[in-house]
Amino acid sequence: MADGWSVSRASGDGAATKRIVYLADQLGIDLPTREALVESFTSGYSLLDPTRPEMVPTNSVYRLQWTPSRA
Repeated sequence: MADGWSVSRASGDGAATKRIVYLADQLGIDLPTREALVESFTSGYSLLDPTRPEMVPTNSVYRLQWTPSRA
């Protein structure tokens, strides 16, 4: 199985890199290359779920924004 670094570098997608690190952190998955991934984050904010409308809540650690959960 490819690690997050290989996947995101192969795709050249900064948003994918942010999502991989965020999800790994949320799921408690150790990424040996985590620090290199974080250093490669692009400067803008990316949508956590690009299939949903853009919303305001952001997370500056991961530079992601997401639609709040519906109750």
